[in-house]
Amino acid sequence: METENKFFCSAPWTSISNDVNGSLRPCCRYDQYFQQKEYPMPWMKDRPLEESWNGPQMKKLRQAFIDGKKPNECRQCWNEEDIGMKSFRQGLNYYLTQYPRQKERYDFTSTEAPAPFYLDLKLSNVCNLKCRMCSPMTSSLFEKESKKHDPDFDADPYWHQNKFLGTSNEKTFREWLPYIDKMCFTGGEPFMAKENKDMLQMMIDEGHSERMDLHFNTNGMFMGKDIVRMLKRFKEVSLAFSVDDIGRRLNYHRSGADWDIIHKNILKAKKELPECLIEIYCTVNNYNIWYLDEALLEFKKLTRFVSYNFVYEPAYLSPRKLHPVIKEKLVERFKGMEGYQKVIDYIHSDEEDLTTKFHDSIRRMDKIRDEDFEDVFPEWAEIVMYG
Repeated sequence: METENKFFCSAPWTSISNDVNGSLRPCCRYDQYFQQKEYPMPWMKDRPLEESWNGPQMKKLRQAFIDGKKPNECRQCWNEEDIGMKSFRQGLNYYLTQYPRQKERYDFTSTEAPAPFYLDLKLSNVCNLKCRMCSPMTSSLFEKESKKHDPDFDADPYWHQNKFLGTSNEKTFREWLPYIDKMCFTGGEPFMAKENKDMLQMMIDEGHSERMDLHFNTNGMFMGKDIVRMLKRFKEVSLAFSVDDIGRRLNYHRSGADWDIIHKNILKAKKELPECLIEIYCTVNNYNIWYLDEALLEFKKLTRFVSYNFVYEPAYLSPRKLHPVIKEKLVERFKGMEGYQKVIDYIHSDEEDLTTKFHDSIRRMDKIRDEDFEDVFPEWAEIVMYG
């Protein structure tokens, strides 16, 4: 895709992402609804999807990119590019060039857009884990725990409702489907969500699967035979296993995860889906950063496609929000290690100190779950808790 604007992003024209609560975004990296200020996005539970797609909010964002602006709501991509990482913006612009039939469909000088070619779907919060960087909205187990321990907690029934099939948005989805070439399913745990399975079966039954590329972000704890059977019917499939650590440390911050089971399921996927791209995505956060090199070494034994990104929300779990003294010890930890300069640059990319909030979250969750951060992370705890 050619454009003179070096900050241009095709996402507002070509991609749409929904969250479990019904909020819409042009992509999964765009700021969430509570962070959006200058360019707030519409909600699919408030108005028809078709109306939102070419409504005033999406048009305003498209115009911003036409004018060469850098919306602050896109800061995750700007931050990653600043430290030399490949951003989602750059990746999506490249993806568009790989689908020849899409090239002539979009006019990036217009604020109107035809159907997107890429959908990023979060259709349910059903999940078998309750990760500490997650929330009740995106984990049914986290939701259950919150109901038990927080009398003021109020879950949104929409989290559990279908977003497309069997709703007023199904007609628009079916009209878009012939133009869609790539779909991404996250969650919750996408392999457990009924609407995801129904959508896959519908695409198989109606002949869309043979040209459709699929991507799944999975926690790796569930790999049912029905899922494997359906995935074999699609043109291309990539599975990204979201794993941040190994052993006890993994189970601590992804509560319910078991590295041995995940290890077996990765091997199972490689055997039963030999044409499938198997990736491991590691989210760098305040729990795993001290042990990052150790974890990545283990991951690379399973696949050469290992990558990491950085947690942005909740902000207090971000290593770039730690106290300067702790940051310097992290820099010393990674200094001189091949391939870790981007981690160092990321650590230095923010000056706000939220260490106290991190400590508070540790104590609060340890009490609820009867766990002990200092027992699981002894070396790191000595530094991050006591400096």
